[in-house]
Amino acid sequence: MTIVTIESFFTAMAQCFQDGDHRSVARTRVYPGAIYLEDEVIVLESAAAFVAFMENHCARNYQMGVRRVQNRVVAQSLSRTNNYSVWVVWQHFDAGGELLSATNARYICRDSIMGVPEVQLVEYIDMPACYKEADLDVMGAPRRQSS
Repeated sequence: MTIVTIESFFTAMAQCFQDGDHRSVARTRVYPGAIYLEDEVIVLESAAAFVAFMENHCARNYQMGVRRVQNRVVAQSLSRTNNYSVWVVWQHFDAGGELLSATNARYICRDSIMGVPEVQLVEYIDMPACYKEADLDVMGAPRRQSS
């Protein structure tokens, strides 16, 4: 059994984003999966939908000047029936190393049989204004109003 710490999991995820390796990140997800953005819900039905979503998302970040991302795990809840929450701050930097924006997200995870975290759901607690203003329909994912 492989046990992966949550910090190393998110560090590896940031490196995959940096390298454009969205397929590796897609393998850490459970489908269908949801991303909550305030009053919107984006439902990703498959790994292919996740990859397309992330390619568009990262392309938009690049257009906004983002050249490097890093994250920091702020907190992790205790596991309940193999589900747990992880709060992560994502920071977005330009080519000169200046912080452009930060995003706070809560991930609902579970551990696979191999001890590797799997993301079931992402809830953005706060996002940069540029994300809120972006038209997420271009990202190719169905949107639903949350209730």
